[in-house]
Amino acid sequence: MNSGIGRFYLIHMILIILYIVDQIKMELISTDFCESEDMDGISQWYTDVYKFIQSNKHLHERLDDFDEKLQRLDEENKSLIRKLEEQQERAYGEIVIQRRIDGSENFYRTWQEYKQGFGNKSREYFIGLERLHKLTNSRPYELLVVVEDFENVRRFAKYDNFVVASESEKYKLQSLGNYSGTAGDSLLYHLGCNFTTKDQDNDAHNNNCAQLSTGAWWYKNCHGSNLNGSYLNGTTTIYAKGVIWNSFRGHYYLLKFAEMSIRPK
Repeated sequence: MNSGIGRFYLIHMILIILYIVDQIKMELISTDFCESEDMDGISQWYTDVYKFIQSNKHLHERLDDFDEKLQRLDEENKSLIRKLEEQQERAYGEIVIQRRIDGSENFYRTWQEYKQGFGNKSREYFIGLERLHKLTNSRPYELLVVVEDFENVRRFAKYDNFVVASESEKYKLQSLGNYSGTAGDSLLYHLGCNFTTKDQDNDAHNNNCAQLSTGAWWYKNCHGSNLNGSYLNGTTTIYAKGVIWNSFRGHYYLLKFAEMSIRPK
């Protein structure tokens, strides 16, 4: 799609140059050049260019219209893909809402990006707060959090009634239900907290916890978990930055893997 649009812009540039030639009445031919022995060929070339300009002077407008149609088609395709994904999710039940595996995706993002979602669903990914709100308010869902350290020790935390509020309520972590699992409960601390990003401070701390923790989360003052933090490796001397589940490995250990998924009850 982008390469096609790039070609359109190249054609636009060529047309602009040819239009300039037309406007200056072909006066780009110097006196010396007019003494060329091949004046018949040169004259014919400029005649052909002039005819091309006259017959295509509105081509750039048609190309702009075509470009807009291509962009609308691209948006329609994205919408169709989203609908197909939602149908598959309803069919298979489990929906991955967040995943960290290798640091290939930047999670230190803006409110709008977290609202819409980002990443590759088969790799590092965040589903989007608006979609998460709509899903968790459409029917009861349970949340499963799986975390793993660099020694390949894997643990899980399960919550049996996961609900995220609307944007007007700053996508508050509205409900978790009861906890069970082996990772420890590092999400209860965040219950009732608003979501905070680097450009929208909705936490209880004097400063922006998203900026302090280089992430985005339901921060309070600041966190017991930070699964959207910077992806770093293992033990660190830096407090509370990175992919963290405190009750599993503490605030000075940055996890290798984290995944959040929801399933209808």
